[in-house]
Amino acid sequence: MTKNRHSYDTTADLTDHPELFGKVYWGAFNADKNPEAVDPAIISNRNAFARDWRLKRQSQAQYLPGMYSPSSYDHDAMAPVYDFDHAELYRDETGALVLVCSNYGTTPPPPALGMQEVPPMYSNDATTFAARYPSLKDLRAKADCMRYPK
Repeated sequence: MTKNRHSYDTTADLTDHPELFGKVYWGAFNADKNPEAVDPAIISNRNAFARDWRLKRQSQAQYLPGMYSPSSYDHDAMAPVYDFDHAELYRDETGALVLVCSNYGTTPPPPALGMQEVPPMYSNDATTFAARYPSLKDLRAKADCMRYPK
């Protein structure tokens, strides 16, 4: 049986760049079973991000040793200080790394990562942040703030 040309399997298939987004958490959602993930604004934001940040491929360096997805919590203020969720890592046309994270709410990632807010790419309930790093060595140096305590 052949697929209808307007039939999609995953949310990544709805973008102009399924090769970029197909292996990230958001991109693997079943498009038919997760209508909330098929938000046209999110699809448009991902297409614009790939174009504007000149993404070429997913990075092979998906695992960054010592990094984890923490929530730093200020117990006195009863609020998170920073968060780092739904991470995605790409290479741009120059070979630089582009790191993306989408945190629920408005809690930012660790300041040491130097990330800037970009239009939402995961959900309208999450704030997306991105940064570009010349090399994996540069990213790892910034990511030291996210290592488990020894």
